Amino acid sequence: MGKLNDLDYCYASIVLLEELEKVSYARNERLRQFHEKVHARQAIVAAALALILPVIVWIYLLTSKVSIFEVKTFAVLGPRVVGVLMITALLFLIPYLFLHMVWCQPFLRSFRKIFETVLRAHLISDVKEMKMRQRELKP
Repeated sequence: MGKLNDLDYCYASIVLLEELEKVSYARNERLRQFHEKVHARQAIVAAALALILPVIVWIYLLTSKVSIFEVKTFAVLGPRVVGVLMITALLFLIPYLFLHMVWCQPFLRSFRKIFETVLRAHLISDVKEMKMRQRELKP
């Protein structure tokens, strides 16, 4: 009879360990989702800020008196359009990459917190709920 109780105890311990593993996996998955959402918001903000300069250039090019589209032959229009598109791409990429590089600097911490506040609140509440589930499982 004593061995049967030991086997029951071992089985119960294994079941509890499996449940704890599921809870910790869920917590780690939630942390991964949080970081993924934060990085997605950072990318959107960086893209929106990086689009300002190309939009200004395009507005200037489309409304100025010397328009790139007032050419009658494709031999002249083609290189001009390609050049403008390349300048637009560079005017977008350079600020975008710069913003990504600068985003993790300490002087932008308060700016980052603005975008992370809601996500961080949801993360904290989810982690607290998972900790409560974990405490319920412990014998």
